[in-house]
Amino acid sequence: MFYISAQPAEQYFLWQLEIQLQNFEDMGILAENIHVLLAYNPEIGIPDNFRNFATINHQGQFFFYPDHRKKRNYLSSIRPHILVQHFREHPILTQQVICYHDSDILFRERLNESLLSSTPFWYFGDTRNYISYDYLARYGKEFLLNLCAAVDIDPAIVEKNKDHSGGAQHIMKGVDEIFWSEVEYYSEVIFDYMENFNKSIRNNTNKVQAWCADMWAVLWTAWKHNREVRLHNELNFSWPKEHISQYYKSKILHNSGVFDSDKTNYFCKLLFKVTDPYHLDFSKLKKDRCSMVYVEQINRISTKKQKPAINDCAIILLLRSAVTSQQQDKIENYINYLHKHLTVEIHIVERGDWPVFNQNLAKGKAKYAFINNEKIDQFILKRIKKEFFIYVDVNILLPIENILSSFEMLKKNSNSIVLPMDQVIELSNTQYDLFRDTLARGLDRRDDSQEKKRIDYIESFAMSKQSFFKCGGNNIQWHFYQEDGFNLERQTRCRLMGMSIIMIRKPAFKLFFWDFNIEIYRKNSLNRYLRATKATIDDVKRSIAHGSNSVTRGYGRKSTIKNLSFGICSLKENVDILHSREELSRSEPVSITPIEVDHSNAFHLVFNQIITKSKRSKFDFVILINENLDFKKYNIDIFWRTVEEMSRYGLQMLSAISDRNYGKETIINARLFHVEYLPNSPFFLIHKSLFSKILSKSFNKDMRLEQYLNSLSEHVGMMAPFLGKLKMLNSESRDYQNTKDRMIHMENLEDELMWKLKNQ
Repeated sequence: MFYISAQPAEQYFLWQLEIQLQNFEDMGILAENIHVLLAYNPEIGIPDNFRNFATINHQGQFFFYPDHRKKRNYLSSIRPHILVQHFREHPILTQQVICYHDSDILFRERLNESLLSSTPFWYFGDTRNYISYDYLARYGKEFLLNLCAAVDIDPAIVEKNKDHSGGAQHIMKGVDEIFWSEVEYYSEVIFDYMENFNKSIRNNTNKVQAWCADMWAVLWTAWKHNREVRLHNELNFSWPKEHISQYYKSKILHNSGVFDSDKTNYFCKLLFKVTDPYHLDFSKLKKDRCSMVYVEQINRISTKKQKPAINDCAIILLLRSAVTSQQQDKIENYINYLHKHLTVEIHIVERGDWPVFNQNLAKGKAKYAFINNEKIDQFILKRIKKEFFIYVDVNILLPIENILSSFEMLKKNSNSIVLPMDQVIELSNTQYDLFRDTLARGLDRRDDSQEKKRIDYIESFAMSKQSFFKCGGNNIQWHFYQEDGFNLERQTRCRLMGMSIIMIRKPAFKLFFWDFNIEIYRKNSLNRYLRATKATIDDVKRSIAHGSNSVTRGYGRKSTIKNLSFGICSLKENVDILHSREELSRSEPVSITPIEVDHSNAFHLVFNQIITKSKRSKFDFVILINENLDFKKYNIDIFWRTVEEMSRYGLQMLSAISDRNYGKETIINARLFHVEYLPNSPFFLIHKSLFSKILSKSFNKDMRLEQYLNSLSEHVGMMAPFLGKLKMLNSESRDYQNTKDRMIHMENLEDELMWKLKNQ
């Protein structure tokens, strides 16, 4: 017996055939006895997915035929059309017993082929309740007589054989191309007649099932060819909505008759016309219905399916706080979508005051983390072990193709930032419903949303982890949006840091709008962005170094003090202390040169002398230490480590503080703060990049040194613990109490800053 199915080469039938052929193999049906006929558009050719399927699948034989129908009102007339071609190409089939079946059936048990082949009868499945004489008679005698006349069959034959009115699955003998040619012709005739009849009646619920036209065409053409058709229990079948007990009473499950309105309880194949149903969660469907048998077969195939694997990349879905239950449902579908189509590490990162997201929605599919007010940079630094990552604000729905394309681009150019879309389309309710029901890999890309457009200040980008930190990571101050999805400030920053910017020319989709206040993202963002567009690479590097959200704040290669030269203006004892680290001098030799100046001059003139000599001597740094500062030997290691970090983090000046007037401080590491401006201090370290600027800008006697230096650069820092203490004066000195109070004040400042370092 040869098992033959005929259908268009469309995605809707591809996955059904995949499931059916596995079932046929389980039943022991030989691949050479299974003929899968597929129709294609000759102007387009055989679809690649079917060509690939036919190449790798060895559970049946595949035959492709062009669709040359002259009349195409009835979609299913494609089936007899390609059967004509197949029987013409393989006339030997006329001598065989044929099981002509639908692509949506499964066998519980193999048919008794010898029993069905031993007689001249044709055996059909029992479909009397919807194609028999009695069914047609409901629509009136005139309707029935005119239909028979259109097919050129005696109504008496139809009535006489009403108890043998079958279809769906057919056992046929001696069938040839002429038979199928007539079936093609009459299926179109029957469909047109029934459609015209349906248009003439007002009651929409009482229309004849015109979509079954080919079933009447096969049955009535058989009678016209004097074939004796009988119904047989071997071809009885169960329906998806029937109780599971019915499945065990027949050998065939016919997966049909479930519509969109039934999808919450039964598997609805109609939802999967453009995608497959694999890797989906059907646990909420009724488990005591025949539909679950088909679902089990879907799940079985799912386990064999190899999803595209992205091994070197993680996907980060950033979730802001206060998501509603409806938004959480959409996020769950997003996670399921990614899990259905990709093997990739997925992280759900929730940021806010307290966790709201239901972690069970991601269980087994994604890793969940709540980071409170921790920066996303810290999460990426500690948790992401992959070389690359794709960052997505969770209400940007990235299609699978965008993700795969982004990863491919990153692999080709790791020194790049990839923008995974060229626009963000707001998803309409209709588009979302289709996405929710099928999780189709390809999404409807039309922009037909009726919702009011609004910027939510959301973005998506793909980078290497190394490049992300090189460019400063994330910072709430670093953004500018003219449309959702694209942080122009980030692009500018990356471009200045020498990175390529690559855009994937495909749209993404907006799942929902945030409900919270987004004013913080809007405020002054344009001004900040305009400053960024005028920035130099050094400006960007220093912004990265001082960013309040930055993790490393470093840029470029790790700095060392090896071979650096220092000019120092201080007491000899302080110069000697700097020379005291003999082991440091051996491993990382530095040059320390005292600067001799005439201290009888006014301080502003002395300062200019110091800088002039430092520039002429090509010192890398100049050190100024007030004579009242006791430069402690035991803190000298802190000094050298801080000098390294000063260069690394792009600071141009450094101080040790004896006053609070430094504005807002930002912790860089365990020794170093960035400050808004230099306070009054007994110690300064100045980088050579400021020498020319100092000499070109007047410094008069009415200005304090700190005030003057603050006018030169914002890239300033201070170190802790302090390098020394103020020298105590004689207790009888007039300034003794002031100095003592100053020391207590400095100790309090140091305690406060050290507490911040420890706890933040």
